[in-house]
Amino acid sequence: MSKLTRDEIMARWDASTSRERDAWVAKKVMGLTMSELSMNSYPKVVNPNNEAYIMAVDYYSTEISAAMEIVEKLKHTEGFKYFCVSMMEGGKLTVGFILGEKTSGTEPMLSLSEGICKAALLVMEGKG
Repeated sequence: MSKLTRDEIMARWDASTSRERDAWVAKKVMGLTMSELSMNSYPKVVNPNNEAYIMAVDYYSTEISAAMEIVEKLKHTEGFKYFCVSMMEGGKLTVGFILGEKTSGTEPMLSLSEGICKAALLVMEGKG
């Protein structure tokens, strides 16, 4: 599949439910394999430690502990250079990654977990 533009990624994000977003992050950023038993409202992945089992997709887009797993994953990805969170006026946050020659940055938002997901998708799925 070809890489998506920033606008395509943001449009898909906006059109998706939170669990669809979580499944997208699980597959494209975390590298997990979606289970054949997965449903949009209850996505499941194959357990990477035991392929005979499936498990629920983490709530990456809404729970900060799950979103921080994304940061840890990208920190150990070849080419990782930078992760940044900046607080803007009004308490809004921007999030960005630098991975190799690719950079990502989000528009100001209130949710850090959502920002991490968007920035990770932009750097992993985006054209660059």
